[in-house]
Amino acid sequence: MKEKNWIIRKQGDECVHQLCSALAVSPIIARLLINRGFDTVSAAKDFLSKSIDQLYDPFLLPDMDKTVNRISKALSDNELITIYGDYDVDGVTSTTILFQYLKANGGRVSYYIPDRVEEGYGVNSSAVEMIAKTGCTLLITVDSGITAVEEMRYAASLGMDVIITDHHECTGEMPQAVAVIDPKRPDSEYPFKHLAGVGVVFKLLCALAGRDKLFEIVEEYSELTALGTTADVMPLNGENRILVSLGLKRLEHTKNLGLKALISLAGIEKKKVTTSVISYSIAPRINAVGRVGCARQAVELLLADSTESAMQAAQVLCSANVLRQEEENKLLAEAYKQLQQDEAILKNKIIILVGETWHHGIIGIAASRINERYGLPAILITFDGEMGKGSCRSSKSPFNIYGALELQRNYFEKFGGHASAAGFSIRRENIDPFKKALTEYVNKTITQQDLTPCIDVDCEVLFSDISLKTIKEISLLEPYGTENPTPIFLVKGVKISEVMPLSNDKHTRLTLSHDNLNVNAFCFGTPASSFPFFVGDRVDIVFNLDTNVYRGETTPQVTVRDIKLCEEERLILEKYFDLLKCYENHLPIDQKDLADILPDREDFLSVHRYIRRNKEPRTLEAMARRIAYTTEDTFNICKLKICIDVFCEMGLIQSEKIEEQGQVLYRLSILPTVDKKNLNNSTILIGLKKMRAGR
Repeated sequence: MKEKNWIIRKQGDECVHQLCSALAVSPIIARLLINRGFDTVSAAKDFLSKSIDQLYDPFLLPDMDKTVNRISKALSDNELITIYGDYDVDGVTSTTILFQYLKANGGRVSYYIPDRVEEGYGVNSSAVEMIAKTGCTLLITVDSGITAVEEMRYAASLGMDVIITDHHECTGEMPQAVAVIDPKRPDSEYPFKHLAGVGVVFKLLCALAGRDKLFEIVEEYSELTALGTTADVMPLNGENRILVSLGLKRLEHTKNLGLKALISLAGIEKKKVTTSVISYSIAPRINAVGRVGCARQAVELLLADSTESAMQAAQVLCSANVLRQEEENKLLAEAYKQLQQDEAILKNKIIILVGETWHHGIIGIAASRINERYGLPAILITFDGEMGKGSCRSSKSPFNIYGALELQRNYFEKFGGHASAAGFSIRRENIDPFKKALTEYVNKTITQQDLTPCIDVDCEVLFSDISLKTIKEISLLEPYGTENPTPIFLVKGVKISEVMPLSNDKHTRLTLSHDNLNVNAFCFGTPASSFPFFVGDRVDIVFNLDTNVYRGETTPQVTVRDIKLCEEERLILEKYFDLLKCYENHLPIDQKDLADILPDREDFLSVHRYIRRNKEPRTLEAMARRIAYTTEDTFNICKLKICIDVFCEMGLIQSEKIEEQGQVLYRLSILPTVDKKNLNNSTILIGLKKMRAGR
């Protein structure tokens, strides 16, 4: 894996003391609040309170009064109202809560969800025409519509009034409509700009119901609002934090039959419902039908009125999720094969891959996986005939993938997105010149520093702070998400006492020790067989803190985000890297250092034994540490490299050098030999011994 930079946040002692005194919180909580921008007592109090009273008046949103009047008229006149939704979780939950409210208030209402593959994102004219033919007189968009200028004009020409509710950026001309509710309208003075699509609809329901029924709206609709807001990766501060907090409480004991069934089939009934559970267990199953099926089925799940129909719908979503995973794995296998066959791709600072049969709904997820794995912006393009669709993902960095695409817009039929995710459609004839132009631009624009992964560390803590007491304290900051991330801590100089494989060596469990205290730590996704640290190593770790319940006992759990040798060990390693450079470049080496790096017979035997038993490519550092661990002796990278070079010179082993994700790995293998080899005949050893003898 690439070396990560740890950016350790700093907080002023005076500010920390002030928050601790005024709020009666620990210094750790005070530092976390400051890191999230709540560095005054009043701001921190508001953030921690999560009170329903902090929700803003919905009529502060532009056109809310017009919207309430038009919907009220449609309800009283028994007009046919159609909700135009979207195929992701935000669109599905937006559609569901508006449909539920209108239906509960006597509305004659239907809904329409576009097909991701056939229709793409947003409102399209064919769908508008079809809806008009049903006799609809009021069309309400949710989570879409703000850029549908032509489509809204067409809807009006067909005799439909349109209300737009959206949360995306307004670019250019405002669509023609009875009302346009969007907190990001240029003329909007609404205090909170970052509502999800479902958050905007929730505010609409509050306005329709009236202030005196706010608690009823919260009770009935906040859980789906929390679900859509979390899944759409909205900032979890301001109103979003309040709405998600209120919704999570109700999700714990949901009365929604569809959610109950989905939670049951996902096997998470006994888990506390958190934003992470939504993001990794619930949302993917709802999104799956939008990717590889029909998103209308997700709305049907959330509207299910019997246990039987709910379970049937939930099974459809879970099956779609399995299919989505299969398609994703298949696509990724083909993508990785392309990368293996064409190593030149990874020499650039952006990965662009093209497939003929890749599923349109999966390429975005796959691009994210490739971006995470290689630390490079990734674009996957799939073709259907002469037209291709591309999906782009880029890690958080100064590089803006949307800005880079905008400079190449002449190659696209259409494109859109933002700094870290974007999409486009492109004709086959334009693909090669596009790839060439974008690659050249990115290679010139992105620096190596831009590509170095960073971890924002909230603060350093003591090993004794890894406790249930601390975990209870930091729960004050929940729910976690964008703009309010799960706290990341640093602890230095802890000893690894145990390294254990988990789940058939998919993960690694560590026992960390310091001052007679022991804590379990988990490295998920890292096999113990390739874990680069060993029992006895002293390390610094950055981690998340949570609880683990096993056989009724609750203990602190450390989830490792990154791990490095402690500073003292790193300084020693740097010394041997410097000596390695001297050795490889035939530069003079001090006599004392020569004695330290010159291998003896036992060293050669240890290295040969290691090569016999280990086939996976590793860094010199990892190999040296493994040999030191198994021999219970010190062993440095320079001594190891000399052993490898001597073995290669004598025809005893084969060494293949591999560059992967910014690291140099060596794949070593034993060669068959007939005659015994005398290592003393090695010119490398003879030269080093002469140097040591001063000749």
